[in-house]
Amino acid sequence: TSIFLLTALLHRGVSTKFAVHFFLYTKCILTLGTAKHLKYVENALTLKDMGSFGLTELSHGSNVQGILTNAVFDVRNNDFVLYTPHERGIKFWIGNVAHTANMCIVAANLIVKGKDFGVHMFLVEIRDRVTHSIIPGVTLGDCGEKMGLNGVDNGFIAFRGLRISRDCLLDQITQVDSEGNVTSRFEHKNERFGVQLSALSDGRIKLSAMSSIIAIKGT
Repeated sequence: TSIFLLTALLHRGVSTKFAVHFFLYTKCILTLGTAKHLKYVENALTLKDMGSFGLTELSHGSNVQGILTNAVFDVRNNDFVLYTPHERGIKFWIGNVAHTANMCIVAANLIVKGKDFGVHMFLVEIRDRVTHSIIPGVTLGDCGEKMGLNGVDNGFIAFRGLRISRDCLLDQITQVDSEGNVTSRFEHKNERFGVQLSALSDGRIKLSAMSSIIAIKGT
C-alpha cells in the first residue's frame, strides 16, 4: 500500500490505474472467486492482464441494485449470455477501459431459468491479450477529456449477447451447475448483494486514501 501511496505523489494517473487493477479487479477475484480463478490472479500480479472494474452504469451509480446489465445462463450451451438491454445500462466512467484493460470484473444480474438472483460479479475478457483487439460482442469507448487526471482512461462498456464461460461467475457465494441448479450461502437476494459489495470495501478505502494525498498535493 505504501508503494502506491508514494506513486500517487509522483504520477497521479499511473497510480490510479494500478489502484483500479490491484485494489478493485484483483482483490475482487481473490475475495469472490474460487480455486479455478487463481490463474487470473497470477496473470494480474505479473501484469499479463490489466484489469478494470465495471460496476456503475450510465443511469445507475449509487443505486447498484438497479443495474440493467444481465448475465443469463443458457443451459443448452452451458454458458452465460451477457447483454446490455438499454443504453441506460451502459457501464460508464470505468477506469482503464478506454485503452488499457483487457479484462474486467462486470457486475450483472444473475438470471437462471427466468429467476433473477441479484447482482453478481463476472470475470470478462474485453480485449484479446495478444492483439489487444476488442472481443466481438463488446463495445468500448472513451468518456473523453476530463477536468483533471486525464492519465486515467475512463471509458464505457456495452455488451451485445457476449457469451462467457460458466466459470466466469465468481462463485464463492453463489454457484450454478451445468444443469442450471443454483446454490448459495445466502437465501435472500439482499444478503447476497451485501456480500458482493463488501468485497470492494478495502479497495474503496485505499482509493480514498490516494485521493486525499492527491488533493493535498494539489493545494
